[in-house]
Amino acid sequence: RACDGIDLEVREGELLALTKLAIQFYLQREAQETGCRIVGDKSPSYRLEQIHLLFPRAAVVHMIRDGRDVAVSMAHHRSEETEKYVSREMAGVLDSAIEASRDRGTSLRLPDAYVTHMAGTWRDEVTACREEGRRYFPSRYLEVRYPPPAWRRWSGFSAGTTERM
Repeated sequence: RACDGIDLEVREGELLALTKLAIQFYLQREAQETGCRIVGDKSPSYRLEQIHLLFPRAAVVHMIRDGRDVAVSMAHHRSEETEKYVSREMAGVLDSAIEASRDRGTSLRLPDAYVTHMAGTWRDEVTACREEGRRYFPSRYLEVRYPPPAWRRWSGFSAGTTERM
């Protein structure tokens, strides 16, 4: 509690205030370094309830990424973030598929069990975030699909064409 006369007791609300200051510091530094007026974070690691506790007047743009892209990205960027959403058993299924594709020299075909699992996880995460967005930021919550459906149609069209414009 006390160390050489210094009171180390954390009072109610202080940890929350320190967390808010730290986040503001890093976001402001990013804004200054990049020249951007609006900065944010794309991590799915936390809920909007936490953001509301720290920044109750924030405006939230919820970029809802295509679930197929999420599954591919999670498979490609195996990380601690992936481990939160995939069991060890499912990670083993994925690792076996990755190893087999490397051995064959072919592109990876994600196992059906992995795709089904990630689709359910993605759906649950997006649903929870949407509910929290509407509850905590009712007039300052916007949902945007990423990439927009028009981009997907355009990219499919352009990928299939060999003609120069």
